[in-house]
Amino acid sequence: MIKASVVFAVLIEPYHPVIDKILKDHGLDYEKIKLLRFHVDVQSVVAAIENLLLTATEKGYGTCWTGAPLIAAPKLKVILKIEKPWELMAFIPMGVSGQKVKPKKIKKIETILSFIE
Repeated sequence: MIKASVVFAVLIEPYHPVIDKILKDHGLDYEKIKLLRFHVDVQSVVAAIENLLLTATEKGYGTCWTGAPLIAAPKLKVILKIEKPWELMAFIPMGVSGQKVKPKKIKKIETILSFIE
């Protein structure tokens, strides 16, 4: 991360869909509601991270997805001026790779896809 040209700090804002209120009105507690929602807020962010990684790699940049710096989240929030409701979720260092990027070998669709009837 120290040598990366850029480091993306990935943030997440809690998402409270209408269904939360409906489920709460039906007597479900926060933990049960959270299980029923399947963490759509987290899924959205991780999909964006994956798209960033795939695009960067395709363009020839080196990158990785890391959460290790989150052990210092309280200090990093101060340094990065992150305020509620936002929370740190991951870091993505990116730069010109010190290694040659190998072309991706594309598999034939038949080797990875099957239909169950």
